Amino acid sequence: MFNHYFNSEKFSLNTGIAYQFGKNSRSRLGYYNAPNPDPTYYRYLPSFYVNSPVGANFISANTAKEGLLNNPQMDWNQIYTANSNGQAAYVLYDDVVDDTQISINTVGNLILTDRLLMDFGLTYKNLNSENYARINDLLGADFHADVDPFSNTLNDSQGTIEKKKMIFSIITIE
Repeated sequence: MFNHYFNSEKFSLNTGIAYQFGKNSRSRLGYYNAPNPDPTYYRYLPSFYVNSPVGANFISANTAKEGLLNNPQMDWNQIYTANSNGQAAYVLYDDVVDDTQISINTVGNLILTDRLLMDFGLTYKNLNSENYARINDLLGADFHADVDPFSNTLNDSQGTIEKKKMIFSIITIE
């Protein structure tokens, strides 16, 4: 960030320039053509059956309650089993936002006469934002088919369908 201030008897100018960059990422579990593995998913909760538009079903609500109390965590064995055929039904990935922004702002004051003042300003902002997903873990699978399940189109139109977790290793030869 840079700030410059100029002041004279009849004129003042304040200018600021800022440059900002950085990445922000949030991890989450994605599932594709597979049931939601979160035990607190709304359809697995007792309230889903009590507040049903066709009427309350207390037997199913009680079954959901017992299921949540007995298994309050995700069933990781089920997730790895679902991924054991090679193609990932479940993937741990990051939603990444990579931003670069420049901002320029200037404000000026000019005294024209003892009764007339002129104020002016100018602001410029430019944001370049790249938003993408990055696979962290295939949870036992060999690849993830990177196809939108709603439109059946490629998410990465310039890449391959099969996305794999990149594994880098450094080999030292002596």
